[in-house]
Amino acid sequence: MNQSKTNIFTKEFFILCFASFCVAYTAFALNAAVPLYINFLGGTANVTGLLNTSFTICACLFRLGGGWLADRFGRKRIIVLGGMVFSIMTLLFIWVSALPLLIIIRGAQGAGFALMSIGCSTALVDVLPQDRFGEGLGYFSLASTVASSVAAAAAIAIAEAKGYGHVFGSTALVAAAGFLIPLLLSHYESEPAFQEERSAAIAAQRESGEKMFSLKKLFEPQAVMPAVVFTLFSTGVAISYVYMSLYAVDTGIGHPGLYFTFSSIFAVFARIIGGKLADRNNVIPGLLAGFLICIASYLVLFLPDPHSVWYCAAGALFGISGGFANPILNRLAVHGVPADRRGAASATFSVSNDIGTGLGGLLWGATITAWGYIPSFWTVVVWMAASTVFMTVYYTF
Repeated sequence: MNQSKTNIFTKEFFILCFASFCVAYTAFALNAAVPLYINFLGGTANVTGLLNTSFTICACLFRLGGGWLADRFGRKRIIVLGGMVFSIMTLLFIWVSALPLLIIIRGAQGAGFALMSIGCSTALVDVLPQDRFGEGLGYFSLASTVASSVAAAAAIAIAEAKGYGHVFGSTALVAAAGFLIPLLLSHYESEPAFQEERSAAIAAQRESGEKMFSLKKLFEPQAVMPAVVFTLFSTGVAISYVYMSLYAVDTGIGHPGLYFTFSSIFAVFARIIGGKLADRNNVIPGLLAGFLICIASYLVLFLPDPHSVWYCAAGALFGISGGFANPILNRLAVHGVPADRRGAASATFSVSNDIGTGLGGLLWGATITAWGYIPSFWTVVVWMAASTVFMTVYYTF
């Protein structure tokens, strides 16, 4: 794909945005509904944490493998394969209520989610112009932002009105649409310029005697440190993605999905600004803003008398924080990487979110069970403060 062009809004870009919306909608809907479903079945927060960890471990493994597969066999094939697995596994939730089986199915969902999302993110690196890469990432992320703004609220509303079977059926349909529409992607991967760049890299590997596959090829060195920083960030914010809806229910706050709605609305503007900051190499100011606003989003929850106003304000700040941190770190990880390593770079960065979400889901599930919500939120504040210091020291010195 010719990345010398400066047009972001191509047909390929919009198709990838649609696929990203579908995979994000499915993931966010399940993130909101599954903890409530487990609670409905009589499970505890620890059980919810186990399902989340199962999803995350499989997502980590298949992201890394999927990145290599996308580099070797093409982006479109990985998107379609992942979408098929994600939709089928989500549909199985309708008929399965045994917790051990749900853990296995949740893991398979993680595999499908990882393959589909890594295919989309790798293709995005191919089609975005280099001089507007961060900005393009910001616009692209609006698809998942919009999905998250409606998915949690929609899943909870459907569960309350129709039951959990309808939640899983509807999300499975969305996931299916997410792999069917990308079949319309142009065959840019077969264009001479794209093939020439990838073939030259493969030929160079053969001439040097380097193995076509090895464990180190699953990782891209340029993406490692941005991934480490994003792992720290994702571990802290996992408490929101996994347990915030339960917090709202347990404290009597009405409409638990409002947190994610406000988060998504405010993330729209923050992601665009964060992407432009990334293109201008304003790394430290953007990341500091993201990390510090994240801390503020949890401090709001400590205000007296839990109230929906503070809950919505916390969601808005939470959305702004991720809107700054994500596109900046993403650009640092993948910008300028050769065509034959873009899948590995995307996977290296993306897996950091899986590791952080899985670790945070397990960690905060244990602290909530042992101490309750407010002490756990305080622990997250301490975690994020320490992560802010680490990030600032690394990117300053």
